[in-house]
Amino acid sequence: MSDFQWTDTNADGVGDVGVGDSNGDGIVDITMQDTNFDGHAETAMLDQNQDGRMEGAAVDTNRDGVFDVLAVDNNENGVWERIGIDANQDGQIEQAVFDLNENGVNDAAEPAPGAVVGGGGGGGGGQFDALINSPQFANDPEFRRQVQEMIRNHNRTIEHIIWGSDADVD
Repeated sequence: MSDFQWTDTNADGVGDVGVGDSNGDGIVDITMQDTNFDGHAETAMLDQNQDGRMEGAAVDTNRDGVFDVLAVDNNENGVWERIGIDANQDGQIEQAVFDLNENGVNDAAEPAPGAVVGGGGGGGGGQFDALINSPQFANDPEFRRQVQEMIRNHNRTIEHIIWGSDADVD
């Protein structure tokens, strides 16, 4: 297959699951799904290096026909290390989440190893930087635990947006 083929899973006459092989090597390298059967795909997965494992994803969270969440799994282990969010639907990514160490916490919310928090260490322009860079974060374990819990909840929300399921949300 060297083209894109849609399958009509609900027999309404419109394809709602699509697969494609962009280079004709017989390996599916793009999949799309129309989850609400309106004729527009809400999810897309991409295998950029043609190895049969999807390492890119795009999601249209509000089902307006425009992908507003993008995710990348660079090492193809099933964990999204980079997530970009177009929060205001203007076609530009406003929020980026990085979990390069794959511990489930936005890396911008974690001080770098050995960093002096409150003295320039920590975040990379993230929304939690003010809390992380505060002396209270460095000196108060309960405050630090609360901030980390906020960040975990934030990440769970993003996971829910991407996967559309409460299965992983406590």
